[in-house]
Amino acid sequence: MSLKERWSSSFAFVTVATGAAVGLGSIWKIPYEIGRQGGGAFVLLYLFFVFVLGIPLMLSEMSIGLLGRNDPISALKKLSNKYHALPGWVWLGRLSLLTLMCILSFYSVVAGWDFDYLIWVITGKFVQPSVTVIQNHWSDLLASPIKLVGYHTVFLLLTMAVVIWPIQKGIEKASKFMMPILFVVLVILDIYGLFLPGRTEAMSYLFQFRPEILTFDVMISALGNALFTLAVGAGCMLVYAAYLPKDTKVVSLVFTIAFFDALVALMSGFAIFSIVFSSGLDPNAGPGLMFLTMPVAFSKMAYGVWLGLGFFILLLFAAWTSSISLLEPLVAFGMSHLKWSRKYAVGVMGLLVWILGILSALSFNLLSNWSIFGMPNFFEWISYLATNIFLLIGGLGYAIFVGWKIPLKDLKKVIITNQSLFYVWYKTVQYILPAWILFLLFKEVA
Repeated sequence: MSLKERWSSSFAFVTVATGAAVGLGSIWKIPYEIGRQGGGAFVLLYLFFVFVLGIPLMLSEMSIGLLGRNDPISALKKLSNKYHALPGWVWLGRLSLLTLMCILSFYSVVAGWDFDYLIWVITGKFVQPSVTVIQNHWSDLLASPIKLVGYHTVFLLLTMAVVIWPIQKGIEKASKFMMPILFVVLVILDIYGLFLPGRTEAMSYLFQFRPEILTFDVMISALGNALFTLAVGAGCMLVYAAYLPKDTKVVSLVFTIAFFDALVALMSGFAIFSIVFSSGLDPNAGPGLMFLTMPVAFSKMAYGVWLGLGFFILLLFAAWTSSISLLEPLVAFGMSHLKWSRKYAVGVMGLLVWILGILSALSFNLLSNWSIFGMPNFFEWISYLATNIFLLIGGLGYAIFVGWKIPLKDLKKVIITNQSLFYVWYKTVQYILPAWILFLLFKEVA
C-alpha cells in the first residue's frame, strides 16, 4: 500500500526537510571536517557539491518518492515493475534503509555527548573550569559505558516520541517548534563572534582557498559530507517527498533547503572558529572539537556559561530534527511493506537502532581495542562506511535509476520547472552525477 499521510503545506515540508538537512552534520561534523581537512579548500568543495551535485541528487530521490509514494524498497519495487527494470533495484532500497540505521545508530551516540554537556552547564557545574577539568570530563564521559549507553537510550526515546505520532502531529509540529529556536541561537552566536578578535582569522580559515591541500581524500570527504548534510543518498528525502501533496513544485523547495543547509554550516563554522581562534586553540581537533575544544574556549570567555548553554541547545535541536528524519523512512517501511502499525514500527526499528548504537557507545571504552578494517574502533568504522561509502553508492544508484529507467514524460510530471532547467538537471543526473561518484568511489576504494 502507498503512504497516505501528507504534509499540511509546502512550508511545512521545507521546515521538516531543512530540519533533516540541518543537523549534527552541519553543526558538528562539517566544522570538524573543515578543521581536519585544512579550511577553505574543503569549504569551497563542499559548497560546490551541495549545489552542483547535491541538488540534482535530492531532486532525483524526491522524484522517486513522488512517483512511488512509498518507502524506498516498496517505491523501487513498484517503479521497477512499472518501467520494466530489473527487480534487483529493490536492493538499492535495502541499502538505503541499512544506511539510515547505521547513521542513526552512531548519530544518537554523538547526540548523547551533547546531553552530558548540556546537563553539565544547566546544573551550574560548568563555572570557568580549567583545561584539565574539561579534558578529564571528556575522558570520563568516553570511559563510561553506562553514561554513553544511557544518553544514547534517552536520545533515541526522544526521537521515537516524535515519530510515533502521525507526521503532521509529530515531525511537522516538532520541526516548526525547533527550527526557529535553532536559527535564533545560531544568529546570537554569530553576532557574538563578530565582536571577537578571532573573527578575521576565522573568515580567512573558512574561505581562503589553498590549492596545495586539495587532495582526493578532501574531495571524497567534501562530497560525502555534502550528501550527509543534505540527507540524500539514503531515502530520507524519498520518503519526505512521498508525503507531499500532488503537483507540488519541488524545484524551488529543494533550492531553499540546500541554501539553508549551506548557510547553517557556514554560520556554525564562523561561530565556532571565531571562538576557537580568539582562545588560541587548535581548530584541527577532530570529532572532539565540539566537546573538548569549544568548552575550553567557553571557559575563557565572558558569558561563557550562557554561550555554552546556547551552543549545546543548538546541537540538541539540530540532532533531534535530523534523527527523526533518519527514523521515519524505517518506520514507513514497517508500516507500508510489513503492514505494521506506526507505534509498532517505531518500537521495533528504534530497538534495532538502539542495539546497533550500543557498539558505537562501547567503542570508546569496553570495545576500544576492537579495530575493524584498519579503523581504530567500531564508531569510526560505521561512520566512515555509512557516510563515505554507502551514501555515495546510494546516490549513484538513485541517479542511474532516475536518469536511465524512468521515462522523461513521467519525470516532467513531478519535476515541474521550465524546459531548459529540466534538461540541465536531467543530463546532470544521467552523466555528471554518476561519473563524479564513480570516480571518487574508485579513488576511495583504490
